[in-house]
Amino acid sequence: DDLKKLYEVAGSKGKPMTFLFSDTEIVEEAFLEDIANLLSSGDVPNLFGPDELNAARASVEKEAKAAKVPLLPEPLFDFFLSRVRENLHVAFCLSYIGSSFRDYCRMYPSLVSCTTAIWLLPWPAEALTEVAQKFLLEGNLEEEYRDPVSEVF
Repeated sequence: DDLKKLYEVAGSKGKPMTFLFSDTEIVEEAFLEDIANLLSSGDVPNLFGPDELNAARASVEKEAKAAKVPLLPEPLFDFFLSRVRENLHVAFCLSYIGSSFRDYCRMYPSLVSCTTAIWLLPWPAEALTEVAQKFLLEGNLEEEYRDPVSEVF
């Protein structure tokens, strides 16, 4: 249902969206397959029932007509999916520790081939302290407590 809502906003309304998803939220492997399909083609099989498909097609008729897309079922749905691909971005957060990351990449190649990997490493303690001090300067904390409090971070 969450994916349907995202598709509606991104495809029907044409609004840019970001779907933030982490590996801790994987309850069923089937959902990971849906994400892989979303990444590779934009189309998640069996996401919409027949009535919902008709509603999705109808929601983009005006824009499709302006773009000179034939008002037939298949071209309308393709236009809807093109708007989803254009407006829906997926941020998938995975931990590379353990075998899960390796297994997911092996089972769903689009997690590698259709994404950009950004490796986030631990921050140095100095950087964390500097950021904490900057934010503490903006607050109402007395000066004598800023350094000790910033060291907590």
